Amino acid sequence: MDWIDPAGDPGALLPKEWGLYLFKNKLTGCIDYIGSATGSKGLYQRLRNQHLQPKYKKSVFRLKLEKELVDDVPDCSATYIRQRYLIAVLLVPEHISIIKALEQVLIYEHLPKFNSETTKHNQQKQSGA
Repeated sequence: MDWIDPAGDPGALLPKEWGLYLFKNKLTGCIDYIGSATGSKGLYQRLRNQHLQPKYKKSVFRLKLEKELVDDVPDCSATYIRQRYLIAVLLVPEHISIIKALEQVLIYEHLPKFNSETTKHNQQKQSGA
């Protein structure tokens, strides 16, 4: 899997096909967020125009990041992501059920701290379910 550094403008490197994306923390090497893109402009739209766009305020990853790092990241999470994360993309044929299944497998495998599914998994693990 190749990693894209979003520090500049990664737009030319982001495909417009559907697929999955992973955010890897440059300092820790951990996968902190995994998501899917199934819109009309695929990964390009989701990553460049949402997660990496400061004016877009609905990015789940950025909202969770801001909540955890509120003192360090006062409403500049897009810049924070560009400076501290690498992005990998995995192209998946336009089939939503396959994309969602792969997303769940990757989340289960990596347990990224900013995915809500990870929180659910950890709660079930602690309760012995």
